[in-house]
Amino acid sequence: MKRISYQLAIPVVLLILSVVLIWQWAGLASYMSKEEELHALLTILPALPYLLFSVLIVMGWRYNNAGLIFSSLVLGGCYFVFALFPGDLQGTPVVVAASFLLPLNLLFSSYNAKRRIFTPFGAIWAALILVQVCLVLLISAPLHYQSFAPWLWLSQGLPEFAASHTMFSQKILLLLESRALFDLQAISTPIIVAYLLPLVLLIYRFCRNLDIALAGYMGTLVALLLSLLADKSGSGLMICFSTAGIIMLITTIEASFSMAYLDDLTGLKGRRSLNELMLNLGKTYAIAMLDIDHFKKFNDTYGHKTGDDVLKMVATVFSKIRGNAKTFRYGGEEFTAVFAGKTAEEAQPYLEQIRRDIEASGFVVRSKTRRKKSAKNRGKNRDDKKTVSVTISIGVATSSKRLDTPEKVIKSADAILYKAKKAGRNCVKIG
Repeated sequence: MKRISYQLAIPVVLLILSVVLIWQWAGLASYMSKEEELHALLTILPALPYLLFSVLIVMGWRYNNAGLIFSSLVLGGCYFVFALFPGDLQGTPVVVAASFLLPLNLLFSSYNAKRRIFTPFGAIWAALILVQVCLVLLISAPLHYQSFAPWLWLSQGLPEFAASHTMFSQKILLLLESRALFDLQAISTPIIVAYLLPLVLLIYRFCRNLDIALAGYMGTLVALLLSLLADKSGSGLMICFSTAGIIMLITTIEASFSMAYLDDLTGLKGRRSLNELMLNLGKTYAIAMLDIDHFKKFNDTYGHKTGDDVLKMVATVFSKIRGNAKTFRYGGEEFTAVFAGKTAEEAQPYLEQIRRDIEASGFVVRSKTRRKKSAKNRGKNRDDKKTVSVTISIGVATSSKRLDTPEKVIKSADAILYKAKKAGRNCVKIG
């Protein structure tokens, strides 16, 4: 729950701030226009979303993240389209079509965020966006751009085709502007559905994966929906799209941090975080090395997927250790706990408690044939699952004149861990 709250905090706070800004913008803009230093800022603020989306494109290029690049391009393009008609975000064909397609493109981007740019998929994605632009222009041309030379040429050369195309475009626009279910003046039913459906899917995926990048897409969708519901002036549009850009920017940085510092499988901090912590330890500290007993045999017997589940279970229990310990995944089936300001003797009770908690937890191993059985018959056969005991061995070392660096303490703790293994496993040894 704590992790969910942390990841949602940034989008929620920024969305609240955007609502307050929209509400108080008239007074704030009046004050800024009177101040000479702030007046220039007021004139360049409408360009802020473009700046944010440009930064996101550069980041996407640097990270080779096609999803980030294409979502930023779509956001920037839609902001440009909406800004052309600041007083009438509804009723203009190109705006209505863009409003409908925008959330669907963001949902598609969220599913392909880890795709690379220079691949066949990247080329297909670029072509798909180009096709959408052409379709929007084709639908909008007979309704809003009748004076354009290409449309005039088509109307004169192929009048019947032009008339049919106009009728088709009118039907599409009427469908997109339908208010059959939600009688809201500001936004039509299809556009509401186009936003709510991706939002529900993103929430479901976020609850399963706890990926902060998905939290960014969720916050962006809410900000964009707010731009359609807010006032039709350019200020509401600028604030909402800027909020969307800032949410995407911050969550992208947070996602990059997580990739660098957090272990993807267990959610614990990784070796990079451990190395940075070791640079800032005081004179007295204890480091514990933890290893899952017989893990290789467990992997060979039940498969690597079940082994991954065991690692996640142990990490979940291990992360709850007390004594102000910092926990890390060291690598493979090894974990590390660092007790700043404590000796091995002082850390031992906390480690003993964790050892007992993991031993008492048990782990349910499901039968390999379970998936072949119907949902109705699952669980009726005792062979479908069995509970196995998972135990750990722990070695703990304390800093001293001989062990005067964290690297030496870890090496000593690893040697003590080996002694715990030789002593029969499922125990804590200190040195």
